[in-house]
Amino acid sequence: MTDETLIKVDAVSKRFCRRGDRALRYGLQDLVGDLLLRAPRDALRDGEFWALRDVDLTIRRGDVIALVGENGAGKSTLLKLLSGIYRPTLGSITSYTHKIAVLDHSAGLNPTQTGRESIYTKLALLNQGRQQIAERVESIVAMAELADVIDAPVGTYSTGMRVRLAFAIYAHVEIDIFIVDDSLGVADIRFAQRMQRYWRDFVDAGGTLLLASHEMYLVRSLCNRALLMDHGRIVSMGDTESVITRYLVERAPSADGPASALGGAPKLPATDAESPEGSPRPPEPAPDSGTDTSDRYARFANTGDFPVRITAIEFEAAPSFGVGEVQVLGQLCIRAFCESTVAVERVMFGFEILNEQGQVMIHLRGSESDSHYTLKRGANVFRATLPCVPLMPGTYRICAAVLDYPTSALLGLHGLEEDGQTLRVLPDPRNDLVGAIYRGALMTAPVTWHNGAIAEHPAPPPDGSSVPLAMMSDVHHDR
Repeated sequence: MTDETLIKVDAVSKRFCRRGDRALRYGLQDLVGDLLLRAPRDALRDGEFWALRDVDLTIRRGDVIALVGENGAGKSTLLKLLSGIYRPTLGSITSYTHKIAVLDHSAGLNPTQTGRESIYTKLALLNQGRQQIAERVESIVAMAELADVIDAPVGTYSTGMRVRLAFAIYAHVEIDIFIVDDSLGVADIRFAQRMQRYWRDFVDAGGTLLLASHEMYLVRSLCNRALLMDHGRIVSMGDTESVITRYLVERAPSADGPASALGGAPKLPATDAESPEGSPRPPEPAPDSGTDTSDRYARFANTGDFPVRITAIEFEAAPSFGVGEVQVLGQLCIRAFCESTVAVERVMFGFEILNEQGQVMIHLRGSESDSHYTLKRGANVFRATLPCVPLMPGTYRICAAVLDYPTSALLGLHGLEEDGQTLRVLPDPRNDLVGAIYRGALMTAPVTWHNGAIAEHPAPPPDGSSVPLAMMSDVHHDR
C-alpha cells in the first residue's frame, strides 16, 4: 500500500425519498436550487431519509477494504457514490482516477444491447481504442463462457450471466479500483472461484479493492481493513478481524429474539450462586438496570471479558502422527480446556475447522436432540470425536465456542480473535489425491464400492432415511 490517494470522501451524506409522489417534486426543487447556487438542505422533508450520513473516508492505492453491515446499512449507497453513479447530497467526493470498475447485480449493462454490443460499449467507456477493443472481444466472450448467447439481448440474460460478462470485460482492462457489491452470490460456484482468484492476483499486484459482502470467509481472506456500517454511518473502522468480530457479536441473538440493530448485544446469564446443597442452580436473569451487558462481554478481541476462558485446544489422532497432525480420513479427537467464573445449567459448545482463507470447512456442535451439558465453575473439558476427517491435505485452524443454550449468548470463544489452533491434515499414501487437489477439491470421503448386478447392492434403510454427515461427530463432556 502507498500514500497515493485515489478517492477522498469529506463529510458526505446522501438523502433519498421513499414516497414516489414526492420524489419528483423534491428532485425538481433540488435541481432549481443547484442552478441558483443555493446551499443544499441539511434537513429531511416528508418521506425522506438519510441513506448515508457524515461519512469521511480516504481510499489509497493498494487498500483492500471490506464494507460490513446489515442490509440497508448504506454499503451499496457508499459504493455507488465512490464510483460516481450517485452524487452526494452534502459534502464532497474527490476522485483522482477514472479507472474504476463496478461489479454489482445489475452489472451496469444496457438490457437492449446484445452481449457483443455491450462489450464494445463498455470498453469504449473505459477509454479503450478501436484496435484494443477488436483484439479483446473474443477473449472476453471465451472468459465469460457466453459464446452461445453473446449476440442475444442482455435483457434475456440471467443475473449471473450479466455479472460474468461484466467481470470478463473488467478483467481485460487496466483498473485502479475494483468495486464489488455482493455479486458473488449470483455467479455459479466455478465462476465465483475464478473471480476470487482474479481478485487475489489483483490485490497481490497492488490493486485497490472495495468489497461489500456477507461472505465473511471471503472478507477475511482478501481484505486487510474493514468498515462496519449501521444506519448510514461508519460505526467502526480498523483491521478486518476486529471489525468482523464486533459485527458478529453485536448481531448475535438475544433472549428477546434477534438483535434489531447494532448494539443489541446478547443478554448473558448473571453470575450463579451455589444452592445450600452445593449443586449449581439455573442462573437468574440480570435485573434491568439500563446498562448494556455488551460493555462487559461483547468483544471477541479480548476473551478476558467473557465469563468462560478457553485456555487450550488439544488433538488426538488415530492413526497417530506428530502434534497437531491427522491423516486424511483419519479419526480426530478435539479437546477444549476452559476456566469458567460462572456455573450454567445448560450450555452448547462447538468447534469449527477453517481453511487458510478463513472459510469454515466443518462445523460441529452439540446436537440439540441430546441433553445439554452443565458448565461448572472452575475447570471444564469439552471433547468432540470426529470419526473421519474428510478434509484434503493442507493446513487448517480450529476455533471453539461455548454458548448459553436458552439465550444463545456467547460465553467463551477461542480462535477467531487470534490465529486459532493449527491442524495439519496429512496425505494418506494409499490414497492418491494429487488430481483432486489440482482440480480444487475441498473434501474427500470414505466410500464402499460394490461390483456386480444391481440386485447385489446393499438395500437402503426401509424408511428411506440416510445418516447426515453432521451426525457423524460423537460429542462428549468430561464432567
